[in-house]
Amino acid sequence: MKIYLWWDDEIYGNFEPYASSLNTVPEDECYIACLLTDDGGLGYQATIRESAEVLDALAKISDGRIQSYFWSRETFVADISAQEVKISSQFCDDFFDVMTFDEFSEVLKVWYDMLVTDKASTSSKLILEINPVMRRAAS
Repeated sequence: MKIYLWWDDEIYGNFEPYASSLNTVPEDECYIACLLTDDGGLGYQATIRESAEVLDALAKISDGRIQSYFWSRETFVADISAQEVKISSQFCDDFFDVMTFDEFSEVLKVWYDMLVTDKASTSSKLILEINPVMRRAAS
């Protein structure tokens, strides 16, 4: 799967961060991109703060200080453990995406680094390739 991260100023003339992905089913948007950009209308400054908090939680999971972390955004949520990260919509239980802890950590770190850089200097898309995210029907 490829995940694309970039800044764009086409909408309203303001630079905003964007994420998009291609899942194993080409017409299917992966939930990780939705989770990253789900700022609830608060803007990307709130996303910077939240992403930093989640990165801190990931470090605590890695060294065993906590077992899990639940990241709730406006529409999407991530249930994070050392084994996997389950991303789902708060409003639809029919599907969810699962990725490894390491894949999620890599994507969030690159996203965070992009958010704290100078927007104007980031004119190209960042592309991450990770193993396919599994989309499963909820039981």
